[in-house]
Amino acid sequence: MYSDEEKEALRTLLIARAEDETLSPAEFDLRLKRMFERKKIALGIVPNEQRPENE
Repeated sequence: MYSDEEKEALRTLLIARAEDETLSPAEFDLRLKRMFERKKIALGIVPNEQRPENE
């Protein structure tokens, strides 16, 4: 379901959260949400007009 790259990105994000106290829970959630949004866009689940403009 998830590529090795995606698994590694999530693993890296989880480790960063555990090691870096400056990464707030809100920032962690935001990064995780963005990662899943990119996955949906890559799979064609999100129409172009709903894509974030900065992506």
